[in-house]
Amino acid sequence: VEGTCEEMCPAEERERRAAAAELNVFERVDKSNAKQTSPSMCVKKAVRNYDDREKRPSNIRTYSALCRTMDHLLAIMDRDDEDLLDIHSFLWDRFREVRKEAATQRMDKSAATLPAVIEWNETIARFLIFSGHELLSFDRPIGTTDRIFQSHLNQEQLNKVLMDLIGYYNAARTLGVPTPNSAEFKSYFVVMMYGGVANKQKKKQPNYLGAHWVLMGMTEEERQSQWESVARAVLHALSSRDVVQYVRLLQQAPYVFSCVLALHLSGMRRQALTLLSAACGPDAVTGSGGAAVDVASVGQLMFMGPNPAGKRCEKAGAQVGPDPVDGTPSVLFPPLDALRVATYARMPEPAG
Repeated sequence: VEGTCEEMCPAEERERRAAAAELNVFERVDKSNAKQTSPSMCVKKAVRNYDDREKRPSNIRTYSALCRTMDHLLAIMDRDDEDLLDIHSFLWDRFREVRKEAATQRMDKSAATLPAVIEWNETIARFLIFSGHELLSFDRPIGTTDRIFQSHLNQEQLNKVLMDLIGYYNAARTLGVPTPNSAEFKSYFVVMMYGGVANKQKKKQPNYLGAHWVLMGMTEEERQSQWESVARAVLHALSSRDVVQYVRLLQQAPYVFSCVLALHLSGMRRQALTLLSAACGPDAVTGSGGAAVDVASVGQLMFMGPNPAGKRCEKAGAQVGPDPVDGTPSVLFPPLDALRVATYARMPEPAG
């Protein structure tokens, strides 16, 4: 199907949603009026399955219309006068439809349109990564009355975008289209899969084979990039459960990559508590020995402030209080077998 719609939203849909007061706040001329919009503000909603009406060329946007749509959506993404949760809810839906229409019209098969398709998907991936991190505190189960952010749906969409990007990069090599950011996004995907991302039940599901597949599929140019070498360093830190190295890599990472690394931070914090209890806790049999550790040092190792680090230690069964000698807030860890923290599963060594 080749679209003929030259607007960001087909007129039929725009009029239908305006009449039904179904305009998003970012589509309204007046925010308080859900029935008034304009062609320069209304953006086509995502459609799960195309019926005969949706397949009409007049309801599918042209390449130039999609370009204008993405420019408009990116302007909304960059706004700092709006709530990120509201921005995410709107863009998450509208980005999906842009991707679907580009795929429906096979824009990834042409050297003329593929560079824009890649750029759109890279931008969408970055947005889903950083918004997923920033909005994690709003993650709520369905049915709550609070405004919610469903991290598993965000992650599902991100996985699809990254998988599509790998296919687009392969197509670009065939068509002779340069892909200067391919190593960056493949590295994101490798680290996500290797450490595992939470599903709807909040359980992590590592995909070591998937990470290996992407890593081994990197081109020679991608292998020589800084992104690939840093990604391998992250995988080695995860597989060896090297908390110090992982935190160091997190501190040095660019913002978007640091959001990816933060996905696995809770497991590394559990490992830090285990190491501290083993090193500083009393003997499990005699109860003798043991040394207090100042809360600030614990927080530094766990990449947390002193107060949340102290609370995390108490939750794990440690005692937090002033040091009897100098009064410094300190932690007394229990024996390792009494520590209330889930074991951080060992991961296989990364291939290559």
